[in-house]
Amino acid sequence: MSVKRISKILKSESLYNGLVDITLVLGIDENTGLIPVEETDKFSSKEVYDNLYYQDFEAPVLSAITSSKAYYFHPKLREDPKYPPTHDTSHNTDVAESQNVLFRARAKSLGSKGRKRRSGYASRSFSSHPDSKRLSTKRTLTVPAPDLPISDEVLNSITTFCFPDNAKAYRHKPENEVHFLVLTDISGRKSYATCLTFYKPFIVWQDTEYNIHLDLDTTTKHEEKSDLLCYLPQCCVLISKHPYYWALKECLSCLVDHIERDVEEMYTFLKDLTYVLCMTPVPPSGNVQIEFILYNLTVTLPPAYRPDKPVVNMPLHYVFLIFDVEEVLKIITAMLTEEKLCFVSSSYALLTIVMESFRYFILPFEWRFTYVPILSQSALDFLEAIGAFMMGCHSKHLNVVKQINDIVVVNIDEGTVSINVVINDQEPTSDTMCQRLTIMPRAPATIFKQGCISRKFQRELSEVSKPFCTNYKSERSQAMKMIQKFNGDISFACLELMVNLFRGIMDHIKIRATYFNHEGFLESVPSECREFYKKILPSSMFKAFLQDRFSEKVDYWSETELKSRPVAKRMSLTSVTKAREPRSRALLTTVNSSSYKFCLYIDRSRKPVSKQVSVACLPIFNRQEYKTLFLPSFNNINTYVRQCIQLLTTQIEESQDYTARNSYRYLRAMFLSAAGNYPQSLDDLFNLQSGFSSLQPKDLIRGMLDELSEKEKKELYKQKGYERQIEQILDNKDYVTRQQIKTNIHPPDHDLFFDEFLDAVALRDMATDYEISSALFTALKTSKFVDQLTFEMFDKCYQENKKICLECLDNFEADDIDHEDILRVSSLMKMNDRTGRIALTNKRLFFLKDGSNSFIELIKLHDVAKIEKTQLSSFLKAIDAISIQNETGSIKFTIWLKEDRNWWFLLIQEMICGRLVSIATKDHSVTHQASQNVLLIDAVIRSGLFEQSAHFNRLGESAESLCYYTKYVADGRHILPEPTLTVLQKRVDPNQLERQRTTVETLLYTPGFVTPAGEEHAPRLWCGLGDRKIRIFDASTFLLETNYVTTKKNVISLASVDDNHVWAGASGIYIIETDTLTTSKTLSDHKDLVCSIYLSQDKKSVFSGSLDGVIIKWEISSLKPIQVIHLEGKVWLHSLRLADNKLWCGTWSGIQVFDESGKWLSKLDYSCMADVQPDQEIACFEITPNQLWAGLRRKGVVLVWDRQTTNCDHTIQVCKRGITTMVLSNEKMWIGTKEWEIHVYTLEKRTLWKKLVGHTDAIRSMCRAEDRYVMSGSCSKMILRLTLLAVLVSGIVGRSYFTKLGYLRLPYQVTPNIDFKLFGDTVHETAYDSTNSIVYIVGKYIFSSMGEEKGGRGSKLLHVIDISNLNTPVRLMSYEFKVGDGVPQDVEVCGSRLAVSLTSDISVFEGHVQFFDLYNSASNSLNYRNKITVGVQPENIEFTPDCKTLLVANEGSPGVDHLKRYVDPEGSISLINFDLSGNAIEKFIDFNNFNLREDIRLPGRAIPTAVLPERSTVAQELEPETITAVDNNYAYVTFQENDAIGRINIKSVAADQLVVLPTKEWINYGMDASDKDGGVHLRNYPIYSHRLPDAVKSIKIKKKNYLITADEGTMTSYTQDSHGFNFNHAARGHHLASANSFDTISIDNATLIAQLGQDSRLGRLHISQIDGISKFTGKIDKVHTFGGRGFSIWDATSYNLLFDSGDHLERASSVNPYYPVFNTDIVDPDQNSAESLKDTVSDDMGPEVEAIDVRSDNGNNYVVVSAGNTGTLYLYTFNTTSSGVNVFYEHIYRRGDATELYAEAYNKNNAGDLYISDVRIIKSNEHPSNRTVVMVASKATGSISFYRIDQNGQPSTPLN
Repeated sequence: MSVKRISKILKSESLYNGLVDITLVLGIDENTGLIPVEETDKFSSKEVYDNLYYQDFEAPVLSAITSSKAYYFHPKLREDPKYPPTHDTSHNTDVAESQNVLFRARAKSLGSKGRKRRSGYASRSFSSHPDSKRLSTKRTLTVPAPDLPISDEVLNSITTFCFPDNAKAYRHKPENEVHFLVLTDISGRKSYATCLTFYKPFIVWQDTEYNIHLDLDTTTKHEEKSDLLCYLPQCCVLISKHPYYWALKECLSCLVDHIERDVEEMYTFLKDLTYVLCMTPVPPSGNVQIEFILYNLTVTLPPAYRPDKPVVNMPLHYVFLIFDVEEVLKIITAMLTEEKLCFVSSSYALLTIVMESFRYFILPFEWRFTYVPILSQSALDFLEAIGAFMMGCHSKHLNVVKQINDIVVVNIDEGTVSINVVINDQEPTSDTMCQRLTIMPRAPATIFKQGCISRKFQRELSEVSKPFCTNYKSERSQAMKMIQKFNGDISFACLELMVNLFRGIMDHIKIRATYFNHEGFLESVPSECREFYKKILPSSMFKAFLQDRFSEKVDYWSETELKSRPVAKRMSLTSVTKAREPRSRALLTTVNSSSYKFCLYIDRSRKPVSKQVSVACLPIFNRQEYKTLFLPSFNNINTYVRQCIQLLTTQIEESQDYTARNSYRYLRAMFLSAAGNYPQSLDDLFNLQSGFSSLQPKDLIRGMLDELSEKEKKELYKQKGYERQIEQILDNKDYVTRQQIKTNIHPPDHDLFFDEFLDAVALRDMATDYEISSALFTALKTSKFVDQLTFEMFDKCYQENKKICLECLDNFEADDIDHEDILRVSSLMKMNDRTGRIALTNKRLFFLKDGSNSFIELIKLHDVAKIEKTQLSSFLKAIDAISIQNETGSIKFTIWLKEDRNWWFLLIQEMICGRLVSIATKDHSVTHQASQNVLLIDAVIRSGLFEQSAHFNRLGESAESLCYYTKYVADGRHILPEPTLTVLQKRVDPNQLERQRTTVETLLYTPGFVTPAGEEHAPRLWCGLGDRKIRIFDASTFLLETNYVTTKKNVISLASVDDNHVWAGASGIYIIETDTLTTSKTLSDHKDLVCSIYLSQDKKSVFSGSLDGVIIKWEISSLKPIQVIHLEGKVWLHSLRLADNKLWCGTWSGIQVFDESGKWLSKLDYSCMADVQPDQEIACFEITPNQLWAGLRRKGVVLVWDRQTTNCDHTIQVCKRGITTMVLSNEKMWIGTKEWEIHVYTLEKRTLWKKLVGHTDAIRSMCRAEDRYVMSGSCSKMILRLTLLAVLVSGIVGRSYFTKLGYLRLPYQVTPNIDFKLFGDTVHETAYDSTNSIVYIVGKYIFSSMGEEKGGRGSKLLHVIDISNLNTPVRLMSYEFKVGDGVPQDVEVCGSRLAVSLTSDISVFEGHVQFFDLYNSASNSLNYRNKITVGVQPENIEFTPDCKTLLVANEGSPGVDHLKRYVDPEGSISLINFDLSGNAIEKFIDFNNFNLREDIRLPGRAIPTAVLPERSTVAQELEPETITAVDNNYAYVTFQENDAIGRINIKSVAADQLVVLPTKEWINYGMDASDKDGGVHLRNYPIYSHRLPDAVKSIKIKKKNYLITADEGTMTSYTQDSHGFNFNHAARGHHLASANSFDTISIDNATLIAQLGQDSRLGRLHISQIDGISKFTGKIDKVHTFGGRGFSIWDATSYNLLFDSGDHLERASSVNPYYPVFNTDIVDPDQNSAESLKDTVSDDMGPEVEAIDVRSDNGNNYVVVSAGNTGTLYLYTFNTTSSGVNVFYEHIYRRGDATELYAEAYNKNNAGDLYISDVRIIKSNEHPSNRTVVMVASKATGSISFYRIDQNGQPSTPLN
């Protein structure tokens, strides 16, 4: 808007942001007369009169009304002197009152009621006289140009758009119509018009001279028969700067009732309507909508979503009712590729709505070409224009449109898209397939289609379940809400389409260099998509979009891309671990994360997958809740403006919504401006917070500044911060300087000095690390620069090598070399007896056979133990070569490299050392950097072979100077101390891509979270750096976000105030939006650096402190300071804490304490130290429950105060130089020092727990991550790599995790005394009664000798526990079984039945099941009912879901009877059915039908006949272990010793299936196979194991059954006491090796044979003596061990293995804090702790998984797994797919102290869960807490414990 225009607005006291700028009336009336469009020479007046209904007439502008002027153009231009109105007008809800006010007494009617004819009545007349006035041949009448807010061009052309088919006279009255216009002036500014076309009755008559006259007819009586009655059109047009189409349509609807009244009445109405609308403000972007009452009609003006996005005030879903989604995508493609588009429709209204919708769909791309939604017939020749355009015309012109070649025709009436094409110079034909249009990339298009199809944008379908509205207001309100919902869904669907189409662009732009890697981007997309992008990349719309990316514009596109980026990156990384798909296939998967539920479409191709991930927020659109501002009634202008200002002032003062307050302030500024109060208006605009500065109307501000007096200007400049804002506005030219974007990299044309060199290598992606770039400059430079020729040769060599490597990569299949980079390919060479080439990747060395694409892996780099230069003799001369071998020498080869030998040695050595450093320091970025180093070294070597290069004479020195990691390893810098190594989890570099390394000033971890709507937000790590930047990591993947926050000074404090905001302390407080990573507001009340920010306990306020000792308490909701505290004296405040309702303020001189009101209470200082010195300043402090710890910044001493007495009662000498920072986590104090170390002390004993060394400079900052990690950051040193140390302190790795609840030990005897002890055998199996929150527990008979020694022959108690309060479970009673009842084995409850299975005291005799009534709380007793005899050893029982059948698994293990005779009973299943009367009937199932099976593992048959002459049957060998019912018809049972699963048909009472499980191959997994290998060592071995599952659980998901097995393993042994003889199926590897038990010929693996004899490898492992026996030699030719060391998931129908946990349980427990209990055991509890027995059972079956459970709850499928010996719990989740399951690792947890002796820990009730025997998941609807709970039973401790499964936003870790 021009300054001239602003000045007029100010002088007329108009509203700058008024809804309407001007109202126009066009058409035919008494003053214009009938003016034919055609030349009037051709017709006489009589002919015109006779053909009245067949003529086209001109419809000129009749009047124009603005907020300050009203003009009438006919019969001559005149201004209304009575406008604007000075009387009181009203538009309240009283219609009658409104009409009384608005419709004043009429002046004399212009429409003659008495039919008196007056010749002067017509403004135009036609006669046959040759001198009569003729009409111009121009289509549009030129009108005088009064002072109007629209251009003359718009004013003179408006008729064409209002009446595109010209005006006509109608015999019958047509329907009134509304249509919409978009008007563009010569400068490109757009105005938006809503037009109401209506028809007035006129009497047309001729006088005696045949002059034609018009009279407005308000009656139906005609005096003259010759008079013609006709309806002539007029059009009322509301023009606005804002596209409020629907709101203006509602406003015009108020006109309908009054258009047929006389002229004065209509204009009176229009003037009042216009005045009201001009003074009605449009809301700024934000969350405030405006409502006003207009003649009993409530009109709503919604705000724009963002300042840079237009408001949507039209129904976008019409497009999807007209077009199929495929056609919508074609139109969008045509627009993006800048085609010529012509839209045709029989409805002018739809033309604009549809075209505007599509223009909105492609945002942020802006249509920059000709845009005319409505073309008249006379303008159809514009369709032949050259270049892109979007035009619309009536469908009656379709035949004309079809004649125009090369145009995309969008037929709105038919919902089709076609292209006019000419074939062989014939007539154009329609290509309905639009073959010329390129195909949109499949992934984004698929997500868009699926989202649109699933939403079904039809109001009728959405409202089918809702009651009818009974009044118009409710109906209208409901319709508008539905339109808003559809608009929101469509807006977001289109935005995510645009984000998915162009998200890959961000990986190929270099902002600093203004470079877009055009070719690189095209290479990164699938080949079938390249044509699409080839057409778009050169387009002007894309170039403008790219300019916005280079200017780092934060718009809605960048926000959405940023929100979805972490998930896209994370899924692109994790997707590679899934089963590989064929290259042509795509994967569509759904995942919860960050701020949406994401659907990801991953295109599997050879290019980096991270650039081909499409993300969709399918189920969730985050709709904004609006605040509504109700405008007061419009009386007179002064009262109205005053009331609006008062209303807005009240809202500003009372509103707690920060965003709304800024909107109110903006609106108040507009009304103050209209009232002429410019200083206060400017004050409001300048007080808009920084995040809302885009709302400032700069042209209005300039205009107001021009109107101010000099005195007023001086007062304004005195205000804080105003001068800077004024200067920015006055200097702003309102345009953005467009940068020249480079798409090609040209060689430099001059020598490169250091900074230029850094830019050049960064631009070419050669090096991003500052140190490497500096070393490269030194390697290539001549003196102070790198000469042009040297760099050109270096660049050429670098690019040539990359090209060769990529060509080589294309010869590999995706499965062969997945996510590896080929770094160097040799020339033709010889290796041993083969000829070919070798290739070095970042993981391996390959041999490429000459003449073919086949390859052989030579060695993995991490397996290289020795590499050395050597020489081999040839018959001609000695040949330089490299010799490489692994640790054992099983891999050894020599490569003949001749003159390239030394260079190849450097390359391989650097890559090996890089991988070694990466693994040793757990810094995964090192591998990538080592790969870059290899490429640089190679290019330096190649270019240095040219004599012209600067480094030709120092080639070796230059190449070796880049071997960074070779030197790193040689210096031993990669070797970390053991304590550090065991806890170090990750090292990351927050200074990535930065030239200078800077200090990590402060750290903040924000946990992930899930909103009530189900949106997931990933956790983040925020790093405040010394370069005034805040860099952010996704804490689930530790990928660095591209976006960062910049401040004016260094950020030295960070605090998470809520889920959506982080406050950063610098030179003020920056409030950062976590969704967009942008600063929305800045609080500037502090005068010094803000050093500490602390959230109050109620989370309603925040305390901030600055270095100068000023503390401010802020109200979070309003961001207003509510309290200010000034510390006395010159203090240096550094930190704040809140505890005991007190504010603790850390200064260098001491800790000052204040109460909540700000009253000073006390001061803690270091006077307790004997040698007090002035320089002993306190650097940091932390508050524990009972103490306060403070560290001295110079002396290295920690002071400890008692918080109650405030006495300093302890000092700790931590180091010499000084303390820098402290953090409290898990009962330990972590103390950072200037000596690069972190000292960890226990709180209770104040003793050093660990000393960690992971940094190379002073520790500067630390933070805690939910008691799982401690993060630490250091100061900067230019020569050392800056790292951020992440130390694991807990095991949460996923979205779900365990929270510890109650714990209860149970007695092993209750008579004569209640007594507790370890191994009391009082707990083994549990049952849960969800109705009463009661748990039943029994112990279990232990057959092993250890059970006899530790606890006798089993506790005979049934415990009853009340768990209504999970934190304090209570034992209600313990029922004692009688002598002769046997020993309880299992317990189950279902409905009103409680069942306990018991074995006979003589194990080989039949057992029985006893039934009880449920616990009686009144009598505190159990009522015994009856018992049923079942089979031998009823090991496990389970009810069917309907409680009508009890399933009993009778194990039938062999043993001796009462006469000590060996007996091997048959295993069996008992079915106990209950009839309607409750009577129990037992049915028996045996396994004799499997006696002829020969594929079953039968351990008993391996017993030598000399020991056991009788051969057992299959039925005797089958020993059912655990049973699970999938439904009322089928159950599944495990046969542990037989490694099999069987199915039980409950209805037919039969075992109808028996499946032998596949063995597990360990070549693909790591196993710690030895207890004598000095620690945890997971190694791959080519051996097998039988899973031998114990527990089995089932779950039904989507009508499909799944089985989950606990692959515990068992080593069958027979003893003299239990069986009458001794025999063992297992023997240690070294015993078998020494006995020559292995078939070395069949195994053919010397390494394996050697390892079987080594105690540090497989020599200690228990190997099966009965499996894998060769039929020919009788020796072992396949090595088998026992147990799967994990769990498996099976398809219950096909028995296909869907998932195997592999080595995950061992890997998860091999890191701290679970490393000390890795594969531990419980032996001699008085002498051992869990930590002292670490690694004890590695040689047995590792983590023996005995107990497992699976259940679905709250949309999650949980699996809880226990490692019994270690007392460790593992939590997993999984989801099902059409092809299998996806499993996610969530959490590992262990209760109890691992360092204390077992007996001592047990006595302190802190032993945890030892020998876990049962776990049960209790669903949220099964317990009063309404939470998912896990119940754990442990037989060694005789305890039951409880855990709650909680959720955070941490993304889960996929395992398959």
